[in-house]
Amino acid sequence: MPCTSSTTGREDRPPKRSRRWLTLRSSFLAAFAARIGERLNESAESAERELVHEYAEAGTDLLPVLASQTRRVEEAVSEAFPEMDTVALRHSGNAQGWWAGRAAVDSAALHTGERIES
Repeated sequence: MPCTSSTTGREDRPPKRSRRWLTLRSSFLAAFAARIGERLNESAESAERELVHEYAEAGTDLLPVLASQTRRVEEAVSEAFPEMDTVALRHSGNAQGWWAGRAAVDSAALHTGERIES
């Protein structure tokens, strides 16, 4: 998995498959997933605020547009991932893995600068 290659620096990485390595990896992956979710939510909220502002300036009601888009996204996700389920994120309490996972996501770009048109 590519995201695990940045788990920690090589000099202080525990041997693979040791208990410490497994807890570090588990914490890294949990933090990685949690932080991706946070960044995507931040991005979506920002885009929504921009749309609300644009539609308000034009005097158009945005609620039907947002409801339609939400429904389309939910349908697309259900179609693409029919067996997807929500689970609670848990981590093993390894602080080094947790902070490394968050840092890996914070250093990643979420977009290419191109706007996605529907």
